[in-house]
Amino acid sequence: MRRAKSRRGRWIAAAVLAISAIAATARAQAPGPELFAREPRTPAELWEAADYLIRTGQGPKAVPYLDRFLKAEPDDATMIAVRDRFGVGSFLRLDAEPATKPFARPLADRLAAAARRHPSRPGAIDRLIRELLLTPAERGYALRRLWEAGPYAIPPMLSALREPGLSAGDRALIVGAMGRLQSSAVAPLAAALDSPEPAIASAAATALGAIGQRSAVPFLTFFAASPTVDPSVRSSARAAIEAITGAPLDPAPSASVRVLADAAWAYHRAVSEAPDEPVVLWTWDAARKTPTPREVTPADWRTALGLHFADLALRLDSKETLAIAARVSLILDAAVRRVGPEAVATREPAAFTTATAAGRPILTSVVETAIADRRSDLATAALIALAKITDKSALSGTPRHTDALVTALTKPGRRLQFAAARAIVNLEPDRPFPGAGQVAETLGRFLADGSRPRAVVIDHNASRGAMVASALNGLGYFAQLEGNGRLGFLAAANSADVELVLVAYDLHQGWLLTDTLANLKADTRTTTLPLYVYGPYDYRYKHPNLAEDFPGLRFLVPSPEPAVMEGQLGGRRAMLTEAERIAYAREAAALLARIAATPRGPLASGLPTIEPALAAALRSPEAAGSAVAVLATIPNPDGIRALADAVLDPSRPADFRAEAARRLADALRHFGPLLTRDQESRLVATIDAEPETSVRKALGEVVLALRRR
Repeated sequence: MRRAKSRRGRWIAAAVLAISAIAATARAQAPGPELFAREPRTPAELWEAADYLIRTGQGPKAVPYLDRFLKAEPDDATMIAVRDRFGVGSFLRLDAEPATKPFARPLADRLAAAARRHPSRPGAIDRLIRELLLTPAERGYALRRLWEAGPYAIPPMLSALREPGLSAGDRALIVGAMGRLQSSAVAPLAAALDSPEPAIASAAATALGAIGQRSAVPFLTFFAASPTVDPSVRSSARAAIEAITGAPLDPAPSASVRVLADAAWAYHRAVSEAPDEPVVLWTWDAARKTPTPREVTPADWRTALGLHFADLALRLDSKETLAIAARVSLILDAAVRRVGPEAVATREPAAFTTATAAGRPILTSVVETAIADRRSDLATAALIALAKITDKSALSGTPRHTDALVTALTKPGRRLQFAAARAIVNLEPDRPFPGAGQVAETLGRFLADGSRPRAVVIDHNASRGAMVASALNGLGYFAQLEGNGRLGFLAAANSADVELVLVAYDLHQGWLLTDTLANLKADTRTTTLPLYVYGPYDYRYKHPNLAEDFPGLRFLVPSPEPAVMEGQLGGRRAMLTEAERIAYAREAAALLARIAATPRGPLASGLPTIEPALAAALRSPEAAGSAVAVLATIPNPDGIRALADAVLDPSRPADFRAEAARRLADALRHFGPLLTRDQESRLVATIDAEPETSVRKALGEVVLALRRR
């Protein structure tokens, strides 16, 4: 479902990807770089192979396919079909790759010539529409040429319906011709449903029913169900739905609302194969009285249509929670793309206000859905909004009803985890609650290397697994290789840092492949993780049941090249920048110091588990000061001794050493002598030699604390 848009026409961008239609085409993936289900033969297959190889950084391998494509002498219809299916960007990429650069100009010239001769050029469609009204032979020729014009035939055909003196018979011929166009015409026809002219909207509905594309049903639903719609339009829309589905419109208002809300979520949750290439969005232009195309990004295309359906659902039922949640999620998602998840509250105040006004149940649903969809940045923004309207009493749930703030602590996404931990600390809870100890554990991970997400590679073949892990490391992951399914599952389940799992297709030591996938999908700690099976490309065709049995499973062909892996993974995960890492480390240390300041509070129970991270943070300029404050509250010998070593290090700033010494003295008074004899001797000996007065005075407090034992 998610890939039908880019696979069936990035340029035509039919605003009508049906949930079922898209799902049916999701299995038609592009060929891999090593093995094909079968060797490409037709021009379309040859271009598909070349396009995939170029997108995944394997330009030289694409050359034979491009050469065979040119030698096949593709006609105009083939060139236009390739353009509509893969986008103009597919041609532009040829010029950027040295190996394919020689093909760029010949293919661009061939495409330009085909476009000049294509029926969609100005004036050509008007002549073809007039021919529709002539003899049957001329009508058949015109219809074939209009079919080639695709969605661009619809605006002039709708305009022709306004011609003065047009007979009912001629009108029927034009409407009938629209209904015989290819499915790409659904997008402008769906946009024409918004026309205030009943005759135009009715004609569009009738044509949609004749085309029979199930993806048109959500567009027709509002006009078929709303009592405010013109009766003629409502009748045509209902007839169209019955023609498409074989059943009349469900008379229950809630059924229509659910269709629209589901469509909003379907567009919102879809994923584009080529997220950077423009697509075409068709909308009704009230001034020009016609459907108009404009290029947008795939994300903006999905947002526009998702909001369209959510708003239509709310026009039928303003209290429909599923539609409200979809609308809030879509608005937040667009804001996140513009400014990032942390800045929505300040730089996108309208979106943030819309989110907080929706209330806790809606925002909780948005957070949980975003987590399930592996959109951690969207989940982060929604969680920040949720925290704004959350009271600390909400944390005190049962283990089976844990608040979303607590749940997010262990979900993939570094920004999401940090936002959850920060929100809980800021709530200042004063009662125990499930997961309280995880707050400190989460913050502790940001004291060290918080910029690298973790990936788990499961492969009994050590050399192949190491190759895959090395490629992932080249993409910025910390890749952990495990030799069997059980160990791989444990590695993924026991760490909240894991953001990707890859499993070898022929896994057979210990758990088999299906056993491993089943356990990863069944456990709440791993079910939302991006999951890939890697092996020969045609493996997915030989075992189509895997994608059906394990929803969300994806396939890739292993490669030692990070760029090739990046192309198959759809880009890199959103990792922290160096500036973010430093800022998070500093803030994490400060938040941990706040937790340590209330040693009897519910969050303090997690402090002992992060003592190693705190000790390491003593060497971090941005976190050292706060780490000192926290370590001094934990009765752990290793942490207290690390604190003493920091005091004894003459290379550290004097103010830091003085503060560390004061904290160390407090710890020794509370917990007793936890230092080694060598450290005690060195602390005593350092007093006389210490040149800084503040440090010397603080060291005196340490020695006094030692003598009181």
